[in-house]
Amino acid sequence: MRTKLTFIAMGLFVSSTAFSQTARVQAIHNCPDPAAATVDVWINDQILIPGFQYKEASPYINAPAMVNFDLSITAPGAVDTVGAIFKKTFNLPTNSTNVVVAGGGLAETGATAFDLRAYVGQEQATNQGSGEVSLNVIHGSYDAPMVDIHEVQIPAGELVPDLSFGEDVGAYVNLAAADYDVQIKAQTGEAVIEFDADLSSLADGAAIVMATGYLDPSSAVGTEPFGLLAILPDGTVLPLSSQAITPARLQVIHNCAATDAAMVDVWLNDGAMPLLDDFAFRTASPFINAPAGEFFDVSIALPTSMDTTGALYREIFILESNRTYIVVASGTVGSGTYSPATPFSLEVIANAREMAANPADVDVIVWHGATDAPMVDVVESQVGAGTIVDDISYGEAQGYLELTPADYDLNVTDMSGATTLFSYDANLSTFTGAALTVLASGFVDPSANNNASAFGLWVASGAGGALIELTNITSVEDLSTISNIVAYPNPAVDVLNISLDSEQSGDFIVSIFSSTGQLIEQTSTQVVAGNNQLVLDVNDLSKGTYIIQVSDNNSSSTMQFVK
Repeated sequence: MRTKLTFIAMGLFVSSTAFSQTARVQAIHNCPDPAAATVDVWINDQILIPGFQYKEASPYINAPAMVNFDLSITAPGAVDTVGAIFKKTFNLPTNSTNVVVAGGGLAETGATAFDLRAYVGQEQATNQGSGEVSLNVIHGSYDAPMVDIHEVQIPAGELVPDLSFGEDVGAYVNLAAADYDVQIKAQTGEAVIEFDADLSSLADGAAIVMATGYLDPSSAVGTEPFGLLAILPDGTVLPLSSQAITPARLQVIHNCAATDAAMVDVWLNDGAMPLLDDFAFRTASPFINAPAGEFFDVSIALPTSMDTTGALYREIFILESNRTYIVVASGTVGSGTYSPATPFSLEVIANAREMAANPADVDVIVWHGATDAPMVDVVESQVGAGTIVDDISYGEAQGYLELTPADYDLNVTDMSGATTLFSYDANLSTFTGAALTVLASGFVDPSANNNASAFGLWVASGAGGALIELTNITSVEDLSTISNIVAYPNPAVDVLNISLDSEQSGDFIVSIFSSTGQLIEQTSTQVVAGNNQLVLDVNDLSKGTYIIQVSDNNSSSTMQFVK
């Protein structure tokens, strides 16, 4: 069919004497209305494309520029343009490249009415990196709402936002010529349909991706289903394969150290029984299938719950098809006093892994889940890996670190990396091929947090089950030359007194950090061997929870106070 279109078009358009100025045009038939399934296309009163069928495209051809000309759509076999189905006048800029799309409904009015819509075209790739494809996207399904287009495999994330019928991206964009999984999503977030968009053969070329057909054929005048077409400059039309919205993969980790949440039930929607029954603190589920492309509720309830009535917490999620997630229960909930009072939440780690990317490695992602711990670094000291996590705050994840299975020493330090707060032995030598989540868990100061579980590093594997505790090699108290440190009054108003014993004399640094680890104040003071009484002016601090650190070149000690 492409050969016939080319010869007829060339015979009518490309005469070197016909037009003094020309433009380039590609025609695309994208009207799924059965009454326009096959049409003839005319330029002025000459046949241009006879028997032009739905989902066909011409190659780019020469057209007159800087003069008015008519394009008419008639029934197939018409002898002239009298009684044409549709006629429209064009005037194209010289040397421009254009795409004219026949689309919309013959019986529609307004924005979805049948029309010949013109867009900027592109015959060749421009401004590309090596191996890229120049791409435009046109929304051509007139019964479909405004949509977003997301890539969910690589992932590239949101490719096109807020595209309505008749609109295109506005300019060609360059993407890696790769195999994409593309979801069409409604504005409410639900995935409507998913396609395999294999653009790997289009490197260094240009293409149009066009939505076509009816989103709801049962309510339409035709039966053509919704689809995506890739249209090449030579007129080749490649239908993209639709595929089912496959379940997402999901692991849930209980890292809420609040005493009232020591054991909970986890409900999916309002099912007949909990998804996770009597789910204990520092426990992980295995990875399971979860609904993708649709909204679902996750409720956290007490372990005696028979349904989600009176749940401690409830949140609505929508997961991408073919993507893997870890959801971490975190924060505080229920009765008791916590400092800081961090609201309970279900935090999502997207693009999670069930196993190592390289089966010879162990892949590690680090999650900061200790509400009263400051921003920290994690420095490896056994094999010389250095800083492997930099400036991580509560609620953040960093990784994946693709590590050789070995025995590591992990030092949790302040933001500068100079002062070690905790040290742990992380023997990962037996986890070849696994993907692990290392969580900061519990409270640095349990006495200020309802006497709940103390701080530590714990590991969740993809298989789920009880988290594995990393051995605390050296805590702050073991490292420090400082002992018997007490801050009073706590809470403080204007002045904070610090009593401490030191094994040696010297210059010490007293630092005040916010609860998120931001350095607020820092002073130097002389400390003598024995007991010391320090006085800090905290009058200018805002109300809140702070971390105070007393350190020398070799050691440090930290504690919390409230202004």
